[in-house]
Amino acid sequence: MIPWPQVGVGSGWLFVGMFVWLVYTGKLVPRSTHEDAIHDRNEWRSESRLKDAQIAEKDTQLRHMAEVGKLTESILTAVRNAQGGSS
Repeated sequence: MIPWPQVGVGSGWLFVGMFVWLVYTGKLVPRSTHEDAIHDRNEWRSESRLKDAQIAEKDTQLRHMAEVGKLTESILTAVRNAQGGSS
C-alpha cells in the first residue's frame, strides 16, 4: 500500500497536471479519435490519387483534341484553297 502522508498533498495535482499536459500535447488521445484521423488521412490520399488520374486523363484528351483541331483546320484550308478562295 502507498503511504499517502509521505507522498504529499501536491502529488495529486502533479498527476492531474501531467494528465492535462499529455492531452494538450496530443500524446494521450482516445483510440477512436486516432483511428478516425488515420481513416480520414487515407480517404484524402485516395481522393488525391483519383483526382491526379482524372487530371492526367483530361490533359491527354485535350492534347488529342488539339491535334484534331489542327487537322480539321488544315483540311478546311486545303478545301478553301482547292476552291480558289482567298486565305
